[in-house]
Amino acid sequence: MITLLPPRPMVAAWRPAALLALCAVPACASFQSPSAEQAPLNLAGSAVMVNSVDCSADGTVVTAGCVEGARGVQGIVLRSADRGTSWQRVPLDPPAPGVSLSLVRIPGGSAPGALFASGYRVGASLFDGQLASSYPNAPWWIAKDGGLAWRGADAPMPLYATPDPSRRMPAVVVGDRSGTLVSVHDHPEPGMLGSDRVVVIRSDAGGRHWTERVLPQLAGDANIVGDGQGQLAVTGRGREAGAILWSGDAGVTWAEARVPPPVSADLRLYRNPDGTLFAWDTTGFEWHGMSTHLHRSGDGGRSWSLPMTFRLGPILAMTGSGDGRVLALTASGVVLVSDDRGLHWHGSARRLVPRDDIDEATMIASGDGVVVATLDRGRIIRSTDWGESWSAARMQAAVAGP
Repeated sequence: MITLLPPRPMVAAWRPAALLALCAVPACASFQSPSAEQAPLNLAGSAVMVNSVDCSADGTVVTAGCVEGARGVQGIVLRSADRGTSWQRVPLDPPAPGVSLSLVRIPGGSAPGALFASGYRVGASLFDGQLASSYPNAPWWIAKDGGLAWRGADAPMPLYATPDPSRRMPAVVVGDRSGTLVSVHDHPEPGMLGSDRVVVIRSDAGGRHWTERVLPQLAGDANIVGDGQGQLAVTGRGREAGAILWSGDAGVTWAEARVPPPVSADLRLYRNPDGTLFAWDTTGFEWHGMSTHLHRSGDGGRSWSLPMTFRLGPILAMTGSGDGRVLALTASGVVLVSDDRGLHWHGSARRLVPRDDIDEATMIASGDGVVVATLDRGRIIRSTDWGESWSAARMQAAVAGP
């Protein structure tokens, strides 16, 4: 393994060639990307767009998204019973024509821990969807029989219309020991085209009733994490500068956390199972030639470290385990690893996903070193050794659903 170096006052692109220079690999000829890039996942020749991924306690992995075929856009759910090796489409009742789906797990309410699917109505085709100015929310489905089937369900929380058809549903977290549910949503300003605001919604009635509060510091792309003991952190796209908001009372009141500069105006959050929080920029801004910036918090989001910086491009996704291991996937395809809750990071020229120019990704750890990742919403890959090597997922021959 090669320890990544501290910032240098120089600018470099975040492609594998720059990584080689940074890590001082002796010869470029000895560097090879691990396996050829696989084709996008498809159903009967139609490319699948994956919006979100979820892993249950038994290792079952589920993704949701849409596929555009002869009958137009269809919302779909895929399920893997072998921790991401192979995937099969599962039926939705009723079907989801014209809908782009994503997943959300509701940790409380009438069905604690239930996995739901919903999203936005994008129209008969993805091209048509690009022409609309607003996309209404879709109906809801709930997983049955471990995700083998999905049935129509009552809405477990509010879901607002969106100007962005690719938007995923926000997460719901338990705010405190009494079971308060909290989420954050992008909510367009009334009467103002193209202007978002961020609202926190809370329910102390098991999801039956919700209240909302605007967070004026944020303009969109909000995400939330919490410890279930009252501490919550929220960030997103700031109106002027990057902002992380912290609450110690399950979202009743909020204050800006102290985040040392440099910090971008567009941040994302991840909470590792060991309780450590991480914030990273999504814009790829450079500071002293470094394009990867990662802040760390050990107190639930109240205070944050100076950013750790690397020359690898923006971080796109993070995952980890309760023993302090953390993985971060960068836009250059490099997977960074920490074994001490993010205090130190290492990588190598071999630790790459089979794609070196990534715009979007999700990652989830499903136990025993198995990691499932989606790349640019169209490819699903899998690692069994914490990101050292990767293989492409495959669709099973028998495909359920319409």
